[in-house]
Amino acid sequence: MTTRRHFLVISSATTILAALLPAKLLLNRRTGVSLDTVNVERFAPLVNSKFTVNARTANAVALKLVSAQSIDSDPNGRSFSLLFTGPANHVLEQRIHELQHEELGVLNVFMVPHHSDRDVRYYGVLFNRAA
Repeated sequence: MTTRRHFLVISSATTILAALLPAKLLLNRRTGVSLDTVNVERFAPLVNSKFTVNARTANAVALKLVSAQSIDSDPNGRSFSLLFTGPANHVLEQRIHELQHEELGVLNVFMVPHHSDRDVRYYGVLFNRAA
């Protein structure tokens, strides 16, 4: 049985540790991919290549990057959109998904179902950062 004092000590230590560790150390540790550094130039060479969504789960889905376009208002390419295609018979929900690529590594991105055709379903990812 845990005493109240023991609980408070552990909780306080956990809170202090969480406050002191930079969030960047907690996110994408195993890949070295920083969301602060990705831009349209990083994704452009990967158009027509395979990505895997939620690779470490039973719901893994293969997607193909079909477009990487800069948003006109950002000359630095830091604001851009990605368009993926996936199987029409599998629908990914609008939420944060783990996106994995052989060269790029793993990124957690907010993915939105875009539209679907007979054979494929489209998904969009938007990076919109202030200059």
